[in-house]
Formats: sequence, C-alpha cells, structure tokens
Amino acid sequence: MGDKSLSFRQKYQDLIVELSKSADTFSEIWIRTGEYSAYKEYRSYVKIICDLKDMIVEEEAKQEKDNG
Repeated sequence: MGDKSLSFRQKYQDLIVELSKSADTFSEIWIRTGEYSAYKEYRSYVKIICDLKDMIVEEEAKQEKDNG
C-alpha cells in the first residue's frame, strides 16, 4: 500500500472516528436502558462504518491496480 492509498484513507479518518463515537453512545444507551431504538441506531452506525470501510478498501485496491 503506497502513500497515495494512505492519503485516500486519511480523508475518511475523522468521519469514521465521529461515527464510531455515535455508535458507542447508542451502544451505551442500549446497554443501560434496554431501549430497542438505541440498538437500532447503534446497528445503523455500525453498518455505515462497515460500508465506508469497504468502500475505502475497494478504492485502495483500484488505485493500487491502476498504479501497479
């Protein structure tokens, strides 16, 4: 993985951190209260994070192939 793909990944680093904090908040609410809506929000954030990370990995692979 070259510097270019790392720079692509770094563009999303702050967003992933913020999304993770939100997921953690809803996870804590769900654990403390048992509110199903908090669990649904938690799962929603986890899906967004996973989709974003998948997109990053795919784009890095594409960049590596194009530069390879």
